[in-house]
Parts: sequence; structure tokens; C-alpha cells
Amino acid sequence: MAIELLREGGQAVDLAKNGEEAVRMVSEKAYATILLDTQMLVMDGVTATEKT
Repeated sequence: MAIELLREGGQAVDLAKNGEEAVRMVSEKAYATILLDTQMLVMDGVTATEKT
């Protein structure tokens, strides 16, 4: 639902399948805002935040 709302508001949205992928994506591209789930698979959002 959040993705739909952001896109309807004209925002570009990238989606990571898990925290590990999110960390990789951040290393490859600058983001203005990052939303992370604290219970993502492979690596949770808290750990992903610590690694970025």
C-alpha cells in the first residue's frame, strides 16, 4: 500500500526483496528516503540501517 501511495504522489520507488539487497542498493544509488521493515528476511531493517 505504501508503494502505491508514494507512486500516486509522483515519487520514484525502488523495492528490495530483503535487507541484504537494500544495503546493496544503497551502495549503488543515493536515496532521499529509505523505508525499512524491522522484520525483513535475510537481514532485518535495523541491521540494514547499521550497515549503511
